[in-house]
Amino acid sequence: MKTDRELLQEYGVTLNSHNVIAELGKFEHEPIETLYYYDAMLNGDGEDLGDMVKFEVSEKEKIRFTVEEKYFYLEVSDEGFVSGEFSDKDYEAIESEVE
Repeated sequence: MKTDRELLQEYGVTLNSHNVIAELGKFEHEPIETLYYYDAMLNGDGEDLGDMVKFEVSEKEKIRFTVEEKYFYLEVSDEGFVSGEFSDKDYEAIESEVE
């Protein structure tokens, strides 16, 4: 598991005063968690659901990111932008909200 500092350095980005990625580009305005799970996806982690990747949030990750939610959903748009969010909802519930 990489530290926040290692992730920021590897991807060449910084966090602004609102604790989101400051640079324009694929991660703009996203929190460090999105970068963390994107890196995990590139290393083969997560469940590919077609239009997004689902991660089960471990107890260590809940402590690290101070969250209670069970899942993190990562999405990469057709234009290459990366976004993500924590949720307690399963994939089917999220899909039904979109429709």
